[in-house]
Amino acid sequence: MAEKKTVPKLTIPLISCDFGYGITKIFNGVDDPLGIKSLVGDPIGLIKFQTKIKESKKKGKYDLDWISCRYPKTDKRYFIGELARRQSAHVYYITDQDKLSYDSTKALIDTGIALMLPETVKNKPIPLALNVVTGLPVSQYVKVQQEGLRKSLLGEHSIEFDWDRDNSFKHGYKFKINEISIIPQPVGTFYNIILDNKGDFLPEYETLASGNVALIDVGYGTTDLCVLKGIEYIEKSSRSSNTAMSSVFSYISSRLAEHSGIEIPVWKIEPVISGDSKEMLIRLEGKTYKLDNIYQQAIDAIFEELMAAAKGLWRTEHQIDTYIIMGGGAKPFAEKFKTTFGTKGSVIIADDPVFSNVKGYYKYGRRLFK
Repeated sequence: MAEKKTVPKLTIPLISCDFGYGITKIFNGVDDPLGIKSLVGDPIGLIKFQTKIKESKKKGKYDLDWISCRYPKTDKRYFIGELARRQSAHVYYITDQDKLSYDSTKALIDTGIALMLPETVKNKPIPLALNVVTGLPVSQYVKVQQEGLRKSLLGEHSIEFDWDRDNSFKHGYKFKINEISIIPQPVGTFYNIILDNKGDFLPEYETLASGNVALIDVGYGTTDLCVLKGIEYIEKSSRSSNTAMSSVFSYISSRLAEHSGIEIPVWKIEPVISGDSKEMLIRLEGKTYKLDNIYQQAIDAIFEELMAAAKGLWRTEHQIDTYIIMGGGAKPFAEKFKTTFGTKGSVIIADDPVFSNVKGYYKYGRRLFK
C-alpha cells in the first residue's frame, strides 16, 4: 500500500466519488482510492455457512468480497459488489441514466463513502460533516441530473455493516453531506494532472492548462469525449458515446456464441479479459476456449467506432494540442490512440487511469473548499 500523503487538514473533511457503470470509486485523499463493483443485490439473510478458510489477519483495511449493509431507519438490507454477484437472486446493475434516483444506487454510494470515513467516527451518534465532489458523464451533465444527484446526496446518512456475516462485528457510520460540487467526469483527470494535493496549480503544467486539450474517457458503459480551451469547458465539442469497454465484452460474447453455441453474459467475459492469463482462457461445458485472438479483433472493431464518434464530434476542432486518455479502456486502447493522435498533438495516457478522475475531483475540492 502506498504511503499516506501529508497535506494540510481541512476544516470539513472532503470525499470524492466517481459513480461508474463498472466500478464506483471513492477517495479521501489519505488512503488508497477504493473501488467497488457497481453491483447491488437483495440479501438472502445472514449467510449461515461459508467454506472460505478464515485468515488470521484481514488483507488491507476492507474485506470488499463481503459487503453487507443495512439502513437502520428502514431496515432495508443490500449486498454490495462481489457479494451481490455471488449470493443475490436479484442483482441491480448500475447502468440506467436514471440510476442516481434508485435506492440501490444510493446504497452503493453510501457504502463507498462510509468505507472511506476514519475509524474514529464508527458508531458515533453525531454525524460527521462532509463536503463531496463528484462527476457526471458528459451527456448526463444537465440540470435535472445534477439536481437528482444533489437530492440523493445532501443531508444526513446512516448505514450499518455486518463485517463477518454473523453480526459479531456489526457497526455503523453516520455522516452529513453539507456541500456537493458536480463536474463533467473526464475533467477530473485534467485536474489530477495540473493540480497538486493541496489544490494549487503545478507550474510545470502551465502550458497544458492554457492550451487546447481533448479528453477521452473510455469507461465501462460510456466513453466521454470533451474539449477544454484554456481550462474552459467547450460544450459543443463534448459528448458521451455508448461505445465503451462493455462493447468490447459484448463483441467477444457474440463471437464466442458463434463458436460454442452458448450465450455468455458480459459480466462473465470481463474477468477473463482482465485476468493474468495472456491466453484469456474460458471453459464452457467441458471445453476450453482461447479468447486472445477474439479480444484483439474486438479492440480493433470498437476502436474504429470510437474514432468515428470522435471525428464526427471534433470535425471543426483543428487546433488540439494535447489528447488525454483515461478510464478502464485507456491501457487496452493506448497504442491505437498514440498512433492515431500522435501526429496531431501530444498524447498523455493518465497514470492510474481508472482512478484518475476521482483523484482529480479530490484535488479540485481542495481548491474549491479552502
